[in-house]
Amino acid sequence: MTTKTFDVLMVEDDHEQADLIIDTAQLCQSRIRWAVASDGETGLQRLRAEGRFCRAERPELVLLDLHLPGVDGVEVLRTIKSDPLLRSMPVIIMSQSRDQADIDAAYELGANGYIAKPGSFEGLCSLVRFLEAFLTLPRALPSSSAKTPAPGQQTPIN
Repeated sequence: MTTKTFDVLMVEDDHEQADLIIDTAQLCQSRIRWAVASDGETGLQRLRAEGRFCRAERPELVLLDLHLPGVDGVEVLRTIKSDPLLRSMPVIIMSQSRDQADIDAAYELGANGYIAKPGSFEGLCSLVRFLEAFLTLPRALPSSSAKTPAPGQQTPIN
């Protein structure tokens, strides 16, 4: 059994929601190490290792709320997926919104998943187990030199 920890950046403006997720992860003995950004601009600064985050570890996954103050989650996702250094980073949207237009927009911009914010302890446990499974199971990611298509473009597989 591996003891590897996984770095996840949660971009979430609801401090209570973020604390509940982190507390639940600890109760579940999760191997996720959390960093939290309370707005989109701070999340992007952390991902780019700018300013006070110049020594921040690059996360292995971003858990992103759509509705954030200032730079919203849609813009954060658009920025991540258009940046050659960040675009291969997995991004899971976690939102209260069940609006199909929000869901479609998230996937069109390159989200790797879209989940509803859990409303119960069992839902929080399921979220933590899902994230840990996503991070633990073998994944194939493009090399940093691979030319990843911009969101909405398809790459033919030969």
